[in-house]
Amino acid sequence: MKSLFTYIIFLYLILIGSSSFGQIVSKYGNLNWVDDSLQGFHSSHFSGFRAMDFLNEDAIGYYNLVQRDSLDDDTSSFSRISYMLGANANQKLTALLARPISDDQNFLVYFNRLAYPGWMARSFSRGTDIGGKYSNLDIGGFIIETSIDAFIKDNEMNGGLKGDLYSISGDQSQRDFGSISSDVFLNQAYWRRTSINGDVSIEKVISNNSRYSLRAGLTGNLHSLKFVYSDESPDSVFYSGFKGVNNVESFRDSIRTFSTGTSLFLDYSLQVDTNKILNARTSVSVDIVDYSSNSLSKNFINASLEEELDYSTNSYVFKAMGTYYFTGFNSGDIHLGTSLGLGSLGIPSAFSVGFGFKLFGNYSLVEPLMIYQLYDGQFGSVRIDYEKTRSLKAGGTIVYGSKLSSIQLGVETESLKNAVFYLEDFTSVQSNKSINLISPSISCRFDGERFRSHSKVTYQFNNLDTLYSLPNWMVNSDFSVLFRLFKKKVGLEIGVQGLFFSDYYARGYLPMVDQMYIQNDKRYGEYIQIDPFARAQIQSVDISFRYINVTYGLFSDDPLIAPGYPILPRYLQITIDWKFKN
Repeated sequence: MKSLFTYIIFLYLILIGSSSFGQIVSKYGNLNWVDDSLQGFHSSHFSGFRAMDFLNEDAIGYYNLVQRDSLDDDTSSFSRISYMLGANANQKLTALLARPISDDQNFLVYFNRLAYPGWMARSFSRGTDIGGKYSNLDIGGFIIETSIDAFIKDNEMNGGLKGDLYSISGDQSQRDFGSISSDVFLNQAYWRRTSINGDVSIEKVISNNSRYSLRAGLTGNLHSLKFVYSDESPDSVFYSGFKGVNNVESFRDSIRTFSTGTSLFLDYSLQVDTNKILNARTSVSVDIVDYSSNSLSKNFINASLEEELDYSTNSYVFKAMGTYYFTGFNSGDIHLGTSLGLGSLGIPSAFSVGFGFKLFGNYSLVEPLMIYQLYDGQFGSVRIDYEKTRSLKAGGTIVYGSKLSSIQLGVETESLKNAVFYLEDFTSVQSNKSINLISPSISCRFDGERFRSHSKVTYQFNNLDTLYSLPNWMVNSDFSVLFRLFKKKVGLEIGVQGLFFSDYYARGYLPMVDQMYIQNDKRYGEYIQIDPFARAQIQSVDISFRYINVTYGLFSDDPLIAPGYPILPRYLQITIDWKFKN
């Protein structure tokens, strides 16, 4: 009966659709969980060290400065204040100010503060991001942009789930609440991540006429990242399991990276005719990087050559890029990418039908992350020279519809070779097997005056499920009804958002290095989350209410969604978002 009910809900999620209510990312535990697209093992960053982003541009409302023609253009002059409050004191505050200084100058400042106490007793995750950007379109013929941001994140990952938020049934393999809670992170553990980023760009127009333009420029950047971890309670169950035979009383790890770099570029633009435009960029970049993990360190200079090409017409857009690293830690790395888009969908009439088609392909041969190869900490020192990881991606989408509604079919595939990943015992390994992934999907959208909906169904398959598991099925769906009240001065939207993914060998979490590990002992999933919501829009103010995971306990009361990851309990979330002109 339970499986039949789950299947009915699954079909329901396929049928209902998604509002323009705003894409609120569901969080499972303290971190974002399963993505709805294929994910490879590696991230390609200049130092081979993963950028551990807690905040992103979408989250903080970071808008690129608009290059204005006059002060009368007020699109670059606005402010935004957003505050979110949820149960268990989850809070998020965003403040942003963008203003013109003159016809040629703009500046933007932002502040973002997040506090997620999490769902474990005494656990807490908080982050602060503050920064700004300045743009001057004409200083003696030069175009200058500068930006700087600083970010601090603290995370206290203490063991234990809050008993008043979860219920444990008797069929959890005879495990009591205490034994399950001891699986979640460390007792009295704490880590902090701090980063400072600064960028400057200077451009000069060398030649410019009605058909072509040529400009040269220089960019500079400075990045500093520090990750520290400590544990003053070695009697923790989780900690003791990792400590093994090491006779120590405390655990302290730190990973630091500092880099500064510059890039010299040349941009070329050609108006072939009234319907065809060619843009190209050639750049040479040099990055000086210092990486350290306690007693181990590595200094190197990464140098690379990059080419970009963009050719657009009324009927298609073609893009290509290539990067080659010829010195440094990433020496020999190759990144190639290309895409071709045909057709259009942005037709003014809501009832005019458009057609769109897109193909893409990417190839990369990259050095595995630095942290896999050079690490010194409580669990020993690691000096490993892994083979480069190869990734070949390809895919395409076809869209048919209008502004009112559309249907999209897509497929994405990836072949991975020499992938590197962590195991539960904190050792990293490299697989010489080819992991072949494929993911077809179908999306349906409807945006009417009274109803809005969007649904996406994704199927994911790979040939080595026990090595790199993915949910075979994922369904994201929303449906909402819209009302206009008080002579259309107030907009009201009421709807529901749903998520489902099938079971798979979910990856566990290693808090010492903020990385995931592979396990194939237990499958997690058959997970359904339903979030009803209501939003009122009063001129430039949005007020929304969302009841997160209202279905918790209906299908399963297991508090874990993966090793070391608690499921969201039911809670109410309130958000106030005010955007106004300066």
